[in-house]
Amino acid sequence: AEQDHAAMAMASEANGDWNRACDAWQAAVAQEGRNRESLARYAFALLKQQSRAEAEAWLKRLQELAPDWFPTLELEARLH
Repeated sequence: AEQDHAAMAMASEANGDWNRACDAWQAAVAQEGRNRESLARYAFALLKQQSRAEAEAWLKRLQELAPDWFPTLELEARLH
């Protein structure tokens, strides 16, 4: 399920395996694209990997789902 993908993504990130983490995050958000937690975690992971354009795309989705949620605002501040 989505939590499994998110858990795998976080574990892969912690182990320094960005490719596996990215695949797992993509699976998590594809499976449940309206889950703000997974969207935010993926966007922050992208930002950490210097993938600003991709993080910006996920920020737009977060702004639609949860515009006043703290992680959305934090991501917005970091990107702008």
